[in-house]
Amino acid sequence: MGLRRVVESVPYVGERLLIRGPITALDYGHHDCLLRLPDPGPRWRAHPTRGGLACITLGLDSMPLGASRDAIGMYIRRSAAAGRALVGATGVRTRW
Repeated sequence: MGLRRVVESVPYVGERLLIRGPITALDYGHHDCLLRLPDPGPRWRAHPTRGGLACITLGLDSMPLGASRDAIGMYIRRSAAAGRALVGATGVRTRW
């Protein structure tokens, strides 16, 4: 996907978000699958839909299912500090 370590500059990785109504998905490069994201809410969806960029953060270590928002935040901070997170900026793709 062209993501980089958190300590480097955040690269633009192309238009990888797909937003249709309440559904938000990420094209991560698999030829048959998209990653459906948990509903970020209408306010968040409005930002990239209007041309704004969103930051993708990929943690390289496993995380338990159902983790709380606080636990996810701690995981991202810990992964970034350890060099175990990758980031990239993306926008909305207009065609599926």
